[in-house]
Amino acid sequence: MSFDIKKQQSATMSRIIARMTDSKKPKETHQTSVRLPHPLHAELKAVAESKGWSINDEINFRLRAFALHEQMLAVASDVTDIKSMVRRIADSK
Repeated sequence: MSFDIKKQQSATMSRIIARMTDSKKPKETHQTSVRLPHPLHAELKAVAESKGWSINDEINFRLRAFALHEQMLAVASDVTDIKSMVRRIADSK
């Protein structure tokens, strides 16, 4: 078998294996496009670069931080409600 045929067969097998393994891997992320105002994009880019991150990393960080903030506000509200109930119980005795 000549070198060119072996090379072609090897390349073909590599493509087949890559397709088989790629199709079975679950995707951990979803790619999407977002339109941003130029000033916001510039801000994201500057902050990301200052941290050594990509813009994608900065956007993901901010989205997760916002979600965590919302959860913390809900917990704080619950704590306030619990304190109020405890005070009412203590005052009624």
